[in-house]
Amino acid sequence: MFADDTKLQMTVRNEEDRTLMKQDLESVVNWATENSMELNDTKFQLLQHGKAPQLEQLKKPYSVSPGVEVVCDGSVRDLGVIVDPGLTWKPHITEIVKRATTMASWVLRVFRTRNSEHLLTLYKTYVRSHLEYCSPAWSPYLVGEISTIEAVQRSFTAKISGMESQNYWERLKSLKIYSLQRRRERYKILYMWKIANNLVPNPFGITFRHSPRHGLQAERWIGKAKLASVNTIIHNSFTSSAVGLFNAAPPNVKEQPTIEKAKAELDRFLTTIPDEPPTRNYMTSNNNSILDSLRQGTVKRPIA
Repeated sequence: MFADDTKLQMTVRNEEDRTLMKQDLESVVNWATENSMELNDTKFQLLQHGKAPQLEQLKKPYSVSPGVEVVCDGSVRDLGVIVDPGLTWKPHITEIVKRATTMASWVLRVFRTRNSEHLLTLYKTYVRSHLEYCSPAWSPYLVGEISTIEAVQRSFTAKISGMESQNYWERLKSLKIYSLQRRRERYKILYMWKIANNLVPNPFGITFRHSPRHGLQAERWIGKAKLASVNTIIHNSFTSSAVGLFNAAPPNVKEQPTIEKAKAELDRFLTTIPDEPPTRNYMTSNNNSILDSLRQGTVKRPIA
């Protein structure tokens, strides 16, 4: 058992709830003591969400041992993903862009070649992985954040021999690579395929049904919170955005018997959709989402 994997979560609406949370925390500490496990008090982290004025007074520290309190002091790193109290991904995006930019600079310093095959192999191995780890969980929807991530690939591809005179969108076509935004959406569709085929857990309880017109469809979760900001978070979370993308995929993608065949069919479909991600100083008709292209009629939605 790893302490990093141990989490307690609870909706705290009043002092009674707060007392129950304290008791749960004490139970964990007592269990560890009884089983001769020593928990590192300094590594406990507390993350509290909620903006309602009546909740502010409940945002207090919790004691894990005499004289040691766990205080909510901002963002928390959970298995490599940074989560902040406002449920935004800006701190995480800032961190991964910094790491990827550093690695890209290292690659360009160490390797003198500017050959496309060599540089793309190095980029995919050492740079892009930083920008895509666990992306279904934190995939951004704000144009500014999408553009910030895309800037890493935009800058790197400009250094490849023969690409000097082309803009970023043209380089994507010439190098036959997807934008990072399109890759994130592609992976969401494929992950939904895995959930539908029981290859990965379905902790969200997503249900599926068959449509004669559109093939396999997942039930999309619609936010019903009182705050518009919360509904926006729900709408752009995996359980909503990934379901919308999966439902928009052609039936022949969702009906493939293996993940390899599903990838091949999905890639064929994606070649019909322009890939022009939000990029600073570039004019675009939408934010490049597959769903936006379907809504605007840039590409027709396939039917069975």
